[in-house]
Amino acid sequence: MTKFNVNNSGNLEITLTDEGRELLSVLGEQYNDETAFIDLIETQLCNGYCLVKPEDVGAITSSLLITDGFYDDNGDFPKQDCNIWYYNYYAVRSYLADLKEYGTVIWNKA
Repeated sequence: MTKFNVNNSGNLEITLTDEGRELLSVLGEQYNDETAFIDLIETQLCNGYCLVKPEDVGAITSSLLITDGFYDDNGDFPKQDCNIWYYNYYAVRSYLADLKEYGTVIWNKA
């Protein structure tokens, strides 16, 4: 439903696919932004990316955080060599609305 790409600046570009756009029209009416967004990126979350709680990395934010490998093979120790991304405008804009309007949204590297 989405494609992930790390750009030259290290930021995560999340692009909506055609299939994702169709799903978004349904999800956006039934769920809040966070739940709909998580459903849209589910394929990526099953293939090496995961959501991480801000308190697990000492972040002072209420934004969702996406990582490319925060947990080790046992799932309980943070790795030191992973990337973490956040949506910089989470307090004033909707990443889901931006994704719907522009077809892509940039999450900044932490």
